[in-house]
Amino acid sequence: MDQPTATFIAGIVSAVGSTTVGLGGLVFAIRNTSKTLAYQRKEATANREHEARLRRDAERREDRLRWHRERRESYGDFAVAAGNARRGMQVKARDADAAGIDLLRLRSEAFNAFSMIQLIGARVVQGEAATVLDFIDSVIDGKPYDDKQWRKVVWGFRAAAREDLLSNLVEDPSGGDERP
Repeated sequence: MDQPTATFIAGIVSAVGSTTVGLGGLVFAIRNTSKTLAYQRKEATANREHEARLRRDAERREDRLRWHRERRESYGDFAVAAGNARRGMQVKARDADAAGIDLLRLRSEAFNAFSMIQLIGARVVQGEAATVLDFIDSVIDGKPYDDKQWRKVVWGFRAAAREDLLSNLVEDPSGGDERP
């Protein structure tokens, strides 16, 4: 083989070798890019799932706080209405003809507050509130007012309400709480 032909063949072999190396580098870059993109997709999916989990947890906390506030307000409204009924019953016990004391209206106010407890309160609080209403009803029906019995009934309601409110301040790991 003559020198120009040998040089030409060597040039072609060199060019083919460089092209092979270049193509190999290109294949390597494509493969790494594909892996990088797959990793980035996986990370993006994991981040979205994490953000969704954080959002759900925040919504659960907000719901628990909202329910707690609603229960606290309904229990407080009932306690105030029951206290008003007590004052009315005490006045009526001293003077059956006391002007301006309408026990039926006071009982109605207590029942209105009780209605909200029926919707959102814990079962034990519902039962204790019903006992308070039963006491008021018995006095309206003519049974003599007994302050010791009243205190026992109201303290039962307060204790149940307090227990419910305090127990619901602690996070429930399952994310749920007992509802009627």
